[in-house]
This record gives sequence, C-alpha cells and structure tokens, in this order.
Amino acid sequence: MKSTIAIIYFVLLSNLLLVQHSTAARIIYENNLQQAIPEDWQILNPDWSSTSQGWRGAKHNGNWAILQSPIQLPENYEITFSSQLEADSVLVEVMLNLAVDEHSAGQMYRYLGVLYGALNKTLQFEDRSLYAPAYMGEEHYSAQTEDNIGRLPQAHIEISTNWVDWRILKLGSDIYIWLNQEEIAHYSDRLNVVPNKGRLGFVVNGSVYLKNLKVRALDPEEIKKPEYFNNKASLWNRGYILFQ
Repeated sequence: MKSTIAIIYFVLLSNLLLVQHSTAARIIYENNLQQAIPEDWQILNPDWSSTSQGWRGAKHNGNWAILQSPIQLPENYEITFSSQLEADSVLVEVMLNLAVDEHSAGQMYRYLGVLYGALNKTLQFEDRSLYAPAYMGEEHYSAQTEDNIGRLPQAHIEISTNWVDWRILKLGSDIYIWLNQEEIAHYSDRLNVVPNKGRLGFVVNGSVYLKNLKVRALDPEEIKKPEYFNNKASLWNRGYILFQ
C-alpha cells in the first residue's frame, strides 16, 4: 500500500514539474527593468538610463528617445509591462514587429506602432517607418507615419501620469490592447501593414519610465480570440468614423 501511494505521489509530482516547465518555457523574455540596460538592447537615440523606478527614456536635444530590444517576437505572443509618463510628457510608443525593409539596404525599418499620446489623449495604431541616420542625412533615427495616415484605429482615453499596466495580445493578424486590465483597442490587420516577424522596441517623446517587461510565446492551445472584446477604438477615414 505504501509503495502504491509513493508511486502515485511520484507520478503526480512529475506531472506538476512538467507543467511548470512547460509554462516557464513559453516565457521568452522577462526583466523588471530596474537594473542596468543590457548591451544587447540598442539605444538608437538617447537618452536611456536605469533607475530604481525602472528604465527611463527621455527626449534628448529635440530627438525622441528610441530603444530596440533583442527580442524576436514570434507569430503569436503576449507582452505585458508598465509605463509612467512624467508631467508634460507627450508620448510613449510600443514598436511591434520592427523589421528591416528589404528594399532599403538596411537603412529603413517597418513596424506597427501603438502610441499612448497625451496631446490627443488617444491610444492609436499607426503604420510606422523607422529611418536610420544615413538614410535621412541626419544624426539620429527618425520614427514617422507615412502610409495609411488616419486609416488605423484609435481610442480616446484618459492619460495618466500614474503607472499604467499594459497587456498586448497578438493572435495571427489580430492585436488587442488592455490598459490597467481594461479592454481598449483591437486592430485586425486587413491592410497587411504588420511585418510577419520582428523585434520589440520603445519610443519616447518627453520622459517615461518602463518596468516589469514580460514576453510570452503563445502555444497553439492558447490561441483563442476573445469571444467579446469591448473595443473602444474606431477608424477615422476622410472625415467619417468607421467602427472597427
């Protein structure tokens, strides 16, 4: 009897360890962002520094602070982190699927931008380009919106200078955004503006803290779209609002 119980206990413990290992294996990056910025993170535009509150990005000499991670995002993923805008800051932008444009000789990148903007009080998706200094004849990188201006969704939100908890979920061509556990915006990439693969990055206009970054690759059984998502974002196109 004791040997049977021991075998059952061993089997249960083994299964538990396998489940824990499987769960941990899906985390492809985790960092509380409260230590020095690792060398494999590229500071494309200063100023970026590490503080006890988190990594701080600040506009420098009129140029937006831009930070590129080493994280290669998979096809389906979940990103969570927290951001805090300092007073009078304008923008924190999340760069999703940052990838080199194959026609630019490595001098231009394409990505989907998710912009948390204080001026317009919006969270918006934008089809973005990142230009290297040599491409533009400048001394700094430049992030710009050129194509599909006003054709991607945006949501009007309350901008906070407190910590904001982000959750970004990409399932195939669908991207969902939560802020402080509240459903905010959904974008279905019908225009094919999101590169298939690419890196994660951040852009700051003003001064912003970042902390508690985690990126998970989603297993096939987790790839289930929300049955109902309270999407607050709409499309603004030639003066008409078209709901996504």
